[in-house]
Amino acid sequence: MIGSRVGRRTPSSCLCATIALALLWSTSPLEAQPKSPVAIVERAPDDLSVKELQYLQVGTKISLGAQSTIVIGYLTSCLRETITGGAIEIGEISSNVSGGTVFREEVKCDADYGEVVDLEASESGAIVFRNLGKNSTTKTIYSTTPLFTLPPEHGDQQIEIFPKDRPDLAFVLKPVGSVLDLAVLRTSLTPGSSYEARAGPLSRSFSIESKSKEGGPLLGRLVVF
Repeated sequence: MIGSRVGRRTPSSCLCATIALALLWSTSPLEAQPKSPVAIVERAPDDLSVKELQYLQVGTKISLGAQSTIVIGYLTSCLRETITGGAIEIGEISSNVSGGTVFREEVKCDADYGEVVDLEASESGAIVFRNLGKNSTTKTIYSTTPLFTLPPEHGDQQIEIFPKDRPDLAFVLKPVGSVLDLAVLRTSLTPGSSYEARAGPLSRSFSIESKSKEGGPLLGRLVVF
């Protein structure tokens, strides 16, 4: 009788065990929050594992040939890196480079795009975007020719752009894939003006810095939906 009692589990003990197990799962590294992108590829060789305008997470590793050059822009530090050769590992605010050379410059950008998009792994192993609902803040763009990027699932959406004080002046443009580059289209916005861009259910508010000109570094032109 004593032996049978030792192995018996009362309802209260089962409940405690269930709660403890749930807490264990909730704090498990396997259930960690998805990582936000910290950088974007501005320019890359065609044969590289990463492509132009691809967002990068902390820990991403890139191998360059001795004569290959990549340009990486950091969304949260506004650092623009030109790296030639070697092995690269993406960090929080800059890259760790071994066996190569790196030139870093700080450019004008609104350094908080890490809050705008997030990355999560789908069942197929692909990287997809998840809107965090923080797009209500007006971003400052340091160019009259912004570049817009859309989440892949909205890549076929046309983008409507209009001054906030003159919605009647709206114009609609079609992205190439999930990218719309006003510099390529030779379409300029007005310095010192505030705009809204809409793509289906998505919207983005931004303003053009008063001294802005056409072109410029990608980090200063980037509008992320």
